[in-house]
Amino acid sequence: MNTKKNSYMTRYGKITGATFPGFYEDGSLKECFLSEVNKINTSLGVLIPHYRDDEVRKKNTTSISFYPNGRLKSILLDERILVSTIAGDILAEMISFYEDGSIKRIFPLFGRITPYWDEKDEYTLTEDLKIKTTVGELTTRLMGLCLYSEGGIRSITFWPNEKIRVNTPLGELDVRTGISFYNNGAVKSVEPAKPEKIQTPDGELPAFDFNVIGVNGDDNSLKFHQDGRIKSFVSFMKTIEL
Repeated sequence: MNTKKNSYMTRYGKITGATFPGFYEDGSLKECFLSEVNKINTSLGVLIPHYRDDEVRKKNTTSISFYPNGRLKSILLDERILVSTIAGDILAEMISFYEDGSIKRIFPLFGRITPYWDEKDEYTLTEDLKIKTTVGELTTRLMGLCLYSEGGIRSITFWPNEKIRVNTPLGELDVRTGISFYNNGAVKSVEPAKPEKIQTPDGELPAFDFNVIGVNGDDNSLKFHQDGRIKSFVSFMKTIEL
């Protein structure tokens, strides 16, 4: 890869101090790291992509990336900014966008996990946030928030070991990993923090995924239809559909 600092024209103006650039087949800039200050005009105002090295929390992702049409896809910020969403105001270090410019995902922190900076170290930088949802206000250490292009909450991802009491179609449940929603605000899925009894044609079965990876809250093991009926759940490492 070319580590030479280069400048590239984008629909947001000239990007300077770019290193390790990636390109689309037509030659347009796909992504790059940055070593100089750049100011990007976005739907959130002027943003400054990450350009300064942090020897402890050194980032391992590109500073900025673009869609094939040149629109901004993601930006890793040099300093966190406060972003207003339907869920509340959230400090963001990493933001991704839909092609129409609306926010797709917000990450309050985006440090690199290394032998010198582990998940526990990153966790010490988090704070409890009050997240406004269609099932009430949730207080949690937020790892990530995903939105629909229209602005509604698509999913909430909690930090590992966080357990939140959530109002679901089955009543209040202790939830880990996260929760996802349909576009109309109905609960789409949750990840039970402990076995929950589910009535099936074969009797009661515990809904609990022992092997949950917990990457994000987009797609959890206990799923619901929009009207609140159970769609499927994991029990004894098998998926049960109702």
